[in-house]
Amino acid sequence: MKQIIMASAVLFLLAALPAVAVVYKWTDEKGGVHFSDKPHPGAKRLDLEQPPVISLPPVEEAPSAAPRASPETKGYAQFGIVQPHAEATVRNNPGTVVVRFRIEPELRAGDRIRVLLDGQPVDTAALSGAMVELHEVERGTHTIGAVIEDTGGEVVARADPVTFYMHRPSVNIPANKPPRRL
Repeated sequence: MKQIIMASAVLFLLAALPAVAVVYKWTDEKGGVHFSDKPHPGAKRLDLEQPPVISLPPVEEAPSAAPRASPETKGYAQFGIVQPHAEATVRNNPGTVVVRFRIEPELRAGDRIRVLLDGQPVDTAALSGAMVELHEVERGTHTIGAVIEDTGGEVVARADPVTFYMHRPSVNIPANKPPRRL
């Protein structure tokens, strides 16, 4: 049994050798079979066949993940959601999702971002940066959308919505329960 295992291991290693490799095989006085790339007294030279070559088709590059400018972007060259990625699974026990935006040029003074989770506005207080955290998001499939509003509440830019999946192991385990809000 030991010899079978050794022979299998050697054959496996021989399969990884380049096609131009020379291998020598001999049996010692105890009956053990040995293989080497160096000649040994009484060794027999083995000629290995060249392994088959497999050609794979070229890999197409994925489309750019940079958010596209929406038709409704007055004064903003780009506005989009870059995190979470489309179709991403967010794994977070208390249900926190970090949402990041790409805004070019930077958010103008007085403008604000309004975030929509599953079509409903999310209270983000006075969000004026390019990141927001959503808390206690339930398990399942969700869609995040966002708009930039000017001081008068008019929408000046709209981000394409992003669908993501919230994964929470269990809210029934005490350590995984979200913190209580006061």
